[in-house]
Amino acid sequence: KCVFCFSLPSAQTDRIVLGKTYLLPDIKDNNPVLVKAVHTHYNFGGFPSSNDLSLLELEKPIKLGDAIAIICLPDRDEEISIDARCLTAGWGATEPGKDEYSIRLQQTNIPLLSNEACVSYWGQDIKNTNICGGAAGATACSVRTWRG
Repeated sequence: KCVFCFSLPSAQTDRIVLGKTYLLPDIKDNNPVLVKAVHTHYNFGGFPSSNDLSLLELEKPIKLGDAIAIICLPDRDEEISIDARCLTAGWGATEPGKDEYSIRLQQTNIPLLSNEACVSYWGQDIKNTNICGGAAGATACSVRTWRG
């Protein structure tokens, strides 16, 4: 379920499971955590997506571990080097044009691309709030398996 699909100010009936690397039902209980509220960016919308970031406020604190960690986000005015690399992860399609999806979390490290490079690839307006990254043949779902 996409966070941006929520029409209610709160997602009190929704739960998240942290640290899961397979999309198969587990024998053990994953201790789902209730979502107290979804805080979507006040200026979210449009295509290509802009400001597509939501924070989930949880009902209780969580325990960090090997598969559950904090991520760092840049400060509002921080310039990100074009030489920077990003870690991306997901369960999406494993091959372009195929409707087969990975059941195991995949990850890859990709280079950031300039807005100009994105415009030449996507052929549309890329906003300064977008982060564009990629490499030939590298997507979150086709490169390597999560090791967490």
